[in-house]
Amino acid sequence: MTQKLNIAHRIFEIFLKSLSRTPKPKIVGKDHLGNSYYEQEQRQAGKPASRFYEALGDDREYFDKPIPAEWEAWLRGRREAPSEEEVTKNIATQKVIKQRAVELQRKDDLERQKSINEGVLKQVDSQEKKEKRTYVLILKANDIAIFVLK
Repeated sequence: MTQKLNIAHRIFEIFLKSLSRTPKPKIVGKDHLGNSYYEQEQRQAGKPASRFYEALGDDREYFDKPIPAEWEAWLRGRREAPSEEEVTKNIATQKVIKQRAVELQRKDDLERQKSINEGVLKQVDSQEKKEKRTYVLILKANDIAIFVLK
């Protein structure tokens, strides 16, 4: 009998909760990709706020679109919402790092080609994969070292 009362009591509680209005989510910010980020307070005390985002564009591509790392950390509850200045600064830093990586790769390719032309490195085709190269360092002494560069 008490079990039936507990079930009836629980059903009545759920019914009452369904009559109350769900708090409206508040917009926390937007990113440079056009995604909007929201936070919705929970009705029950002690539960953390629900965080989510709406991607700009087609729903089919929703999960394929990247989001900035700062906003992803916010969604997971690891940090406070990032400011626009912080995201802009991080994007500029990423561009500088990419430019430096391209410059270093170009410099490395020139040095490698120079070493091959001078006879310090000898280019040998790899038998396993044709697109990868193996370089052999030729030393004038009796020692020979083989370097595999990927």
